[in-house]
Amino acid sequence: MTRERAAVLIAALAAGLILTACGSSEDDDVSAEFTGDGCVYSGPTEFAVGDEFEITVVDVTEERMDVGFAVNKVRDGTSVDAIRAEGISDLVTEGHGTFLWSEVTEEGTERVMSTTLDVEGTWVVQCFVFGTGNPNGEGFPATAFEVVD
Repeated sequence: MTRERAAVLIAALAAGLILTACGSSEDDDVSAEFTGDGCVYSGPTEFAVGDEFEITVVDVTEERMDVGFAVNKVRDGTSVDAIRAEGISDLVTEGHGTFLWSEVTEEGTERVMSTTLDVEGTWVVQCFVFGTGNPNGEGFPATAFEVVD
């Protein structure tokens, strides 16, 4: 192999490594953790219509609880504070979103859910728990985010 070919090969490999490093970012990771008294979201707060929203959800409590997770379209402009005050039932836009049924898991169990963000507007990520005395369960909104056209 000539020196010129070796230099071209090294440059191509270096460029590939740089593109690979730049192509995936931990900032793009989306997750939610149920902490026992809340739900903590990590990830972007704006997406485009048509994006596939995939989120890793984790129950990080030591106590075994019947925990589920949801991603739902809500009335535009809805805030986490409004959901805490009013509950989510009257704010959800039917037919958009997904949820993971509640289940009792071991501490640190990771589950993944995904949905296509098919309409613009405000969406919410929420943890919910059954067995708290409330027949509808108890919701813990983590974040509201916007889907834009």
